[in-house]
Amino acid sequence: KFTDRGQVEVVVRVGERDGRDVQLLVEVRDTGIGMSDEQSARLFQAFTQVDGSATRKYGGTGLGLTISKRLVDLMGGEIHVRSVQGRGSTFTFTLRLKIDEQGGAAQRVLPDALNGMRMLIVDDNAAARDILSEQLRALRFDVVAVESGETALRAVRDEDRARPFGALMLDWKMPGLDGIEVARLVRTGTHLRQVPRMILVTAFAAETVRTQAEAAGIEAFLSKPVSRSALVDTLVELFVPKDGVLVQSGTSSLASRVDLGGVRLLLVEDNEINRQIAVELLQLAGARVDTANNGQEALDRLLVAGPKAWQMVLMDVQMPVMDGLEATRRIRMDRRFDDVPIIAMTAHAMVEERRRCTEAGMVDHISKPIDPDSMMRTIAQRLGIAPVPYVAAPVAKSAGVEFPVIEGLDSIAGLQRVGGDSKLYRGLLLMFAERQTHAVEQVQASLVTGNTAAAEQLVHSVRGAAGNLGFVGLFDAASAFELAIRNGDDTVAVAGLFAQRLNDAITAIDTTLREPASEPADDAAPPEDMSARVGELATLLEDSDGQVLDFAAANPAVIRALFAGPAAVEFDKAIRNFDFDHALAMLKDAAETGGVPLDGA
Repeated sequence: KFTDRGQVEVVVRVGERDGRDVQLLVEVRDTGIGMSDEQSARLFQAFTQVDGSATRKYGGTGLGLTISKRLVDLMGGEIHVRSVQGRGSTFTFTLRLKIDEQGGAAQRVLPDALNGMRMLIVDDNAAARDILSEQLRALRFDVVAVESGETALRAVRDEDRARPFGALMLDWKMPGLDGIEVARLVRTGTHLRQVPRMILVTAFAAETVRTQAEAAGIEAFLSKPVSRSALVDTLVELFVPKDGVLVQSGTSSLASRVDLGGVRLLLVEDNEINRQIAVELLQLAGARVDTANNGQEALDRLLVAGPKAWQMVLMDVQMPVMDGLEATRRIRMDRRFDDVPIIAMTAHAMVEERRRCTEAGMVDHISKPIDPDSMMRTIAQRLGIAPVPYVAAPVAKSAGVEFPVIEGLDSIAGLQRVGGDSKLYRGLLLMFAERQTHAVEQVQASLVTGNTAAAEQLVHSVRGAAGNLGFVGLFDAASAFELAIRNGDDTVAVAGLFAQRLNDAITAIDTTLREPASEPADDAAPPEDMSARVGELATLLEDSDGQVLDFAAANPAVIRALFAGPAAVEFDKAIRNFDFDHALAMLKDAAETGGVPLDGA
């Protein structure tokens, strides 16, 4: 093998057999920088480098050879090095190994329940398809391989009822539909009875596409060339969780649900839309949910209420004031909470992120955007609750009315996250449009003043809400913008795309969902009991009663009689944002101006 450090050659020799033992001799030769005798003598000591700049030049910490020596010693062998400075080095080690008396018989490496599972490989490269097919067949999977995304979609649809696929292995870069687009269409556009698990296989850096891929429904990643070890590890991670219970492919809320009746949960989430979506899903399952806006608030509430107040904490990771990792670490310092499971809710499901969550004291994670089935399955597993079979109505409709088509919005996925409640979904979309009207200006102002942390948090908030609502394009643009800010990269291009996608989303919501302000008709007289109704409205506002929204919708003549033009829009926005103090002040001013007494208020 030729590298930027010279030529590397590995030679393996098998010695004579002694009964059931055989000796193996391995030599690793290179034509690199070499070492002096003094350097060679201390090379196997922990954290030793050839020179102080070796880590900077060549990577590594100096610990690898120490580990190698320890492993060789444990296996009854020896390890040595010969080196000439400026010419290269030869590392030699011996091992004494047992002969495989079964002659290479296949060993069982995956659970029996996965035997015969159908796997679909999608790759435009014939050699790559053949190699991966052979590896999966050796693991006793039933394998089908196709050369394009279009063919894959047809195969998934055609086989859904008769012999559905348990998983898809998707190449990223393909002509036509790439792997990420195929995953997105499988998840949202094919209406499958059983949705397969999806794995992205790529020769490129997985981190560059991870955010887009996860938003499309991809749950795992493999790098080309795919080794058997990595393949097995990925399949085990995907289908066999730590508790050893096999996760069947295609589990869907159409087949089972989780009954959380009476379960007390604390949800910690700073984004209002994400918080409301999660609360609605959890309450729909019967849970009793309390919320906190950041890690500090959650910590304060837990320390006061004690370990019996909530059976589980769902903790967002990235939050202002105090993030989820720091809050979890501080909670775990109090041994009273040892038995309270804390589950991370994170948009970054990378291995490094999971490791940080585990080290902080979290026991599992839920990926964002929220997948209702995955969230409920994770909560149920950690609480020891079994799913309850049921048949659900289609979630894309409510009261027999289809949800309006909005450009760039995956409303099917969005409605699934709110249990099919189209009224709630509509309200969340309108709230998003109102909340994010000035987001671009706020991000730009933060970047101009050098406050990159604030800018990243603002973009992260848009990203999370967009993902949960179903604005896939905006989610991708926000992800790229957030990453560029974090890495200190040039943000001009990604900022422009982010601004365009956000503006498109807000415009589409306003155009499609917001009812146009209309002038009152000539014969639209105020109701006879105008004073009583205004008094009732004032009472609702004074009591901060959420029924004020229903009252306003049921009494448009009252609102029209009090407010007109921009004032009507401002009043509507105030009650939708639950800014009841402002709305009450506006109501009192309008009533006084119009000479309407507030009877009963």
